[in-house]
Amino acid sequence: MEGSPSDYVGTQTCSGCHRVEAQEFFKTPHAQLGEAPPPAAPAPGKAESPSVAAGRKIYNDMMCSACHQIGGQGGTSALSLDDVGVRRTREELMDRMLKRRAGTVMPTLPPDMSTEKINQLVDYLMTLKGTQPSAAAPAPAAAPPTVSGCETCHGPGRAHTDAEQEAAGDSAKMAAGAKLIFSFNANPKENS
Repeated sequence: MEGSPSDYVGTQTCSGCHRVEAQEFFKTPHAQLGEAPPPAAPAPGKAESPSVAAGRKIYNDMMCSACHQIGGQGGTSALSLDDVGVRRTREELMDRMLKRRAGTVMPTLPPDMSTEKINQLVDYLMTLKGTQPSAAAPAPAAAPPTVSGCETCHGPGRAHTDAEQEAAGDSAKMAAGAKLIFSFNANPKENS
């Protein structure tokens, strides 16, 4: 490990923005048990409509829990979604998803994601009606106990994630933030 433990953010944090790469990484022998973001479970004792179940699957497939928590499970770099169905109207959530939160650090939805799938995701989010409002700003993600996953090869991610957060959609600042992490731009043999 180079630097200090606080220079590292952990695979869960990386997978929040780099979900496609993370999904592939978690299929390899390099992935360690327990690194993947926790999946959102169906609400106990409640039957889910097909649309809500599909939306929960999209939430899990998109690795939203790398940044967001539901029921104390998930990342801490974004607001908890426990009560998002109370804090936001369906129209507000649809607007946020359709605009793909441009100008924020939240990763965009895939450009080919259909409006039907966005509706399903919002249907799921609207079921999250916890009793405690989430008004407090999220605490920065704690350093992982050991270096593993993404940062083993790409190096410490704290400077990169902080720069991405500060950029909030500014393309020049995002490009500068991308230079703060080692990128592999060749084939595996050349990269190694």
